[in-house]
Amino acid sequence: MCQVLLYRIKISNPTLDNKNSTETSKHDKDNHGFGLYNIRRAVEKLGGEMKIPKQFPEFILELEFPIK
Repeated sequence: MCQVLLYRIKISNPTLDNKNSTETSKHDKDNHGFGLYNIRRAVEKLGGEMKIPKQFPEFILELEFPIK
């Protein structure tokens, strides 16, 4: 039986935005809002998963990927 070790990162930040949306709230949307997309792409490239289980009143980002 092979055991897979996982690396988990949990980031939380208080938020006043109760829209439950991951879109940027900045006015210049053409130059903002790529952060979560890039994080998801990098984590999935490592064979992992990104979750956003909670957004109000605290934004939570969970990353999980295997340790090779």
